[in-house]
Amino acid sequence: MGIRLHRFVYVDEIVVEAPPLSMLDQPETTPKQFDVWGHVESGNVAKLEEYLKKHPSDQTPPPPSTNARFMHLGSFEYDNQGAPIQKFSLDPAPSGHMIDFGLVVFTFNSNYGGDYTCLYRIRIHGEPSGNNLYGLRG
Repeated sequence: MGIRLHRFVYVDEIVVEAPPLSMLDQPETTPKQFDVWGHVESGNVAKLEEYLKKHPSDQTPPPPSTNARFMHLGSFEYDNQGAPIQKFSLDPAPSGHMIDFGLVVFTFNSNYGGDYTCLYRIRIHGEPSGNNLYGLRG
């Protein structure tokens, strides 16, 4: 699932909200493990390469698509026994390398045993980079 932002943003936190368990007929459909990815626009490719040299990882899961460049922003687990609204902080390193994102993609890898995954809301928090998403950008 992807979310196109109005502006390019230095993403620092995401919020995942699922319905409270008491409101669900099938509580096993709440999300469990998920990954967050930032789509790397062409203007950020050199910054991404520099970042990857300084922060190599052999534990990065496969990207959501091989047709575009994505930067892994984190792997997280939603606790269905916790609060329905849960915040997840991202590694600040991409922002420190001035890598901003206009598209954030979520891959929900598991739930608590359901045939589908039920979400209520996702929020993306961060600081605007000043670059308009629909303006010219290389």
